[in-house]
Amino acid sequence: VDAEFGCKEGMIRNPKNRKELDEMEFKGYFRNTSNEGNLVDMEFGLKDFKAKPESGKFYVDLKVKNFSSPDIDLKLRSQFNLQFLTAFLNLRGLSDMSGTVDLTMNFHDIIDLEHPEKTISKLNESYFTKLEVRNFNFKSTAFYLPIQNVNLIGHMEGHEAKIDTLSGQIGKSNIFGTGSISDLPAILHHTDDSVWVNLDVQSKLLDLAELSYNESLKESSIDEQIKDFELDIAFLSSARAFTESPNLPRGEFFIKDLHATLQHYPHELHDFSADVFIEDEDIRLKDFSGELDQSDFHFSGRLVHYDIWMNPVVNGDTEFEFDFTSDHLRLEDLMVYRGENYVPKDYQHEDFQELKLHGRTALHFKQHALHSIDLYLDRLDCKMKVHKCKFERFNGRLHYEDEHLVAKNFKGEIGRSDFEIDLYWYLGLDSTLRKQDHIISLRSNKLDVNQLLEWNITSSRPETTVDHDSGFSVFDIPFWDMKLKLDIDKLSYHQYMMSNLKSSFRMTNKGYLHIDTCQMNIAGGWFDIKGYFNASNPDEIYFSPDIYAENVDIDRFMVKFDNFGQDYVVSENLHGIIDCDLTGKLHIHKDLTPMLDLSNFILDLKVVNGRLENYKPVEYIADYFKNKNLQNIRFDTLQNTFEYKDQKLIIPAMTINSTLGFLELWGEQYLNDKRSMNLFVKVPLKLISKAVFQKLFKRKRENVDLDKEDAIEYQDKDKKIAYVHINLKMDSEDYSIKLQRDRDKLREERKKRREERRKKRQKQRTKS
Repeated sequence: VDAEFGCKEGMIRNPKNRKELDEMEFKGYFRNTSNEGNLVDMEFGLKDFKAKPESGKFYVDLKVKNFSSPDIDLKLRSQFNLQFLTAFLNLRGLSDMSGTVDLTMNFHDIIDLEHPEKTISKLNESYFTKLEVRNFNFKSTAFYLPIQNVNLIGHMEGHEAKIDTLSGQIGKSNIFGTGSISDLPAILHHTDDSVWVNLDVQSKLLDLAELSYNESLKESSIDEQIKDFELDIAFLSSARAFTESPNLPRGEFFIKDLHATLQHYPHELHDFSADVFIEDEDIRLKDFSGELDQSDFHFSGRLVHYDIWMNPVVNGDTEFEFDFTSDHLRLEDLMVYRGENYVPKDYQHEDFQELKLHGRTALHFKQHALHSIDLYLDRLDCKMKVHKCKFERFNGRLHYEDEHLVAKNFKGEIGRSDFEIDLYWYLGLDSTLRKQDHIISLRSNKLDVNQLLEWNITSSRPETTVDHDSGFSVFDIPFWDMKLKLDIDKLSYHQYMMSNLKSSFRMTNKGYLHIDTCQMNIAGGWFDIKGYFNASNPDEIYFSPDIYAENVDIDRFMVKFDNFGQDYVVSENLHGIIDCDLTGKLHIHKDLTPMLDLSNFILDLKVVNGRLENYKPVEYIADYFKNKNLQNIRFDTLQNTFEYKDQKLIIPAMTINSTLGFLELWGEQYLNDKRSMNLFVKVPLKLISKAVFQKLFKRKRENVDLDKEDAIEYQDKDKKIAYVHINLKMDSEDYSIKLQRDRDKLREERKKRREERRKKRQKQRTKS
């Protein structure tokens, strides 16, 4: 066969509107030099193919020999206006296309269709291609933003293909890039030669909020902007692996450099690098390193059976083992977004140093769905710079399945604290699918909260003004329907040292925390606490307690409360061993400090072997007692039921055997800003100094040995004793003292005066 064909002054028609365009001409031939008609002897040629569409030029010279193992020699040159190309090819979904394409190609190669990897040795290939795309613009129905100013210049010479420059713009976002493939023909021929692929991408601005905007939802999925973005990556593989690998191409992937600055996440990503080995079924991460502001990290690991993700339906198990290290990991470099630090205040500036983390996670898929996850933690070691303690001996397993998270015997040590946690938590939204109540169970030999929250005991006497609502609070934690169990041998919290703590709590999503039981040893005594916290209004948190305590040393307990912005300590003046029963309603700050001015309660109190030191009201009546040390008053037992309501403490009458003698005391005290007091003291007449009888307050105070400790005096029931009644009135500015008659008579007189006032008001109403 020896045939020639050609076309001269031919016309091109638009397939859409059948409009004739410009001329076309070409010459061609086909011949078979063998009478047997085999493919080896066939030859095809297309010479001087020229076309002049309305907006471009096209020239081709093609020769193909040996159809069994084609020897291809191609020369091509084309220039197109892209708007014409859209109309000519009837491309749908694209509009407003403009720009020009200039393609020059010289190609000479032999391709063995049966053994392409062998043919590359038969001929020195000749490749040259240059592609230029200039001012390419178009709109697509698939995306709401136009693609603008796309410019691409690339060429291929010999085996190497290069993108000399690539730039474009989408909305406010822009991109610039270069790249190369070291041996493109080797990929086409499926050889075993090594091939490098390089890509360098840069951008002054990537507006992710604009790029991820959904017109139907009228919102963006990512509200962020990236500035000064730089990414330099490379891939090394065999040419055969690009086309013959069963999954991802086998080879070694590199991130040479990554740099970015984000707008709302105000941190700089820099000096990123990675070295990844990709195999048929596994991926090995040799090293992934980088810095985030002043924090650094090094990550390595192995992903086993990633190939299951390449299947149309994912079934099976895959596992990832990892090692993570860091010299410095600063939380303020990681957890600040839009100016807000999402770490509790005590840890916002923490710096984790010499961090080492090792573990593995197993993923289980069933019918294209993630069925369960197992996380095994084998090691977590680091030092904390601010809190000055170490993480050590971490070990445990987390299991996730059907939206349920379970932890069993998850343990570790942090500084002086150790813990072991069991956890059951439902993460789904449909509560009817929850298999049981949320549970957190914590066991610890020692839990030093002061060290974990960096709380320092500076003095037994607190500052006069403290912001009790700043810093971390248990009420900052979201409220869920859950149960909490604690079993702690030793617990340090503020100035309290607790032991043998066993408690059970219930939390509700309405802001309530119920204490079903809480028993512990503290300050030498034993506590049994029940009640509930109501934090449904975070600005008005209160505690409704039912607290029983016995054999508690007041000096070691140091109860602190806040009243009108001032802090006070109950045990500054009173000392001894107490038994008590407390009920009522205590308004509290976020750090659990009671607000006395807003609280009401009833306190059934018994103090044994008590001591009253430097108590101001007693100093005011010092002149009534002869040769007594009023700065150190001891008593055997004080027992009474006190009621505090509407900022007033009511003190019912009680008898006290003390070093002042046996006396009776009653009255009331307002714990408001003036702290006024109206106190009555019934004192045996024999204790009163003679000078008081002669002239009240008109004599110097008798000399008293303050180092002398008086003996406790008890009432002799067989003797008739005369008493004197002293009334002390005082507030923050002044005080007054006067003698009163017998209390029973005083009561009668008060009753009489009340009756007279009642009759007077009745008379006034009758007149009106």
